[in-house]
This record gives sequence, C-alpha cells and structure tokens, in this order.
Amino acid sequence: MDQAQLTEFLVFIRIKPGCEDEFLRGARANRAGSVQEPGNLRFDMYRSSQDPHDFLFAEKYNSVEAVTAHRQTPHFLTFFKVLESVQEFPRRREAGSEIPPHFQRISD
Repeated sequence: MDQAQLTEFLVFIRIKPGCEDEFLRGARANRAGSVQEPGNLRFDMYRSSQDPHDFLFAEKYNSVEAVTAHRQTPHFLTFFKVLESVQEFPRRREAGSEIPPHFQRISD
C-alpha cells in the first residue's frame, strides 16, 4: 500500500441533529491541537452545504508514525469521546485530498 494512502486522508462524519454545536466545539479544540503537532501538514474542517449534519476533515501527516502519535494525543482522545456521543453512525475515512464540491471550509 502506498504510504500516501495512510498519511493523507478525508474523514467523513455525520452528526446527530441538535449536536452540531457540541461537535464543533470539540472539533475546533482538536484541530487547534492537531495543527501544533510536529508531523501535521494539514487539518482542515468542512461542512456540507447540502446537509448541515455532514462534516469532513482533510488531514495530512508527514509519516505513518505521526498519524499514530496524533491518535494518542490528549486533544484527539478528548474529541474522540465527544464524537462517540454526537456522531450518527461511525465515521468513514478515505485516502486522498480531493474535497467534494458541496463541502465548504469552516473557519477557525
């Protein structure tokens, strides 16, 4: 498997109605910590213009080890707990960096 498939990816997340604010607070805190990680090259957040419950993270790291380290950080673990309670069904991760056209970037 190409290492880029493991280090550059999109995470699609569907949030339960009424949980958007809680999700966004947690997601923004996670992003703020993630962009400070030494191996992080990209962490952008998007929201669907077609469905306000659909979100997307575009992430890129300089190594598989950096991805593993990211998943062990306090900000990720805290966000993961929030995510478990607000996501409608399990998130989906896909290799790549191409943002679907109906997703709009969320400002910090």
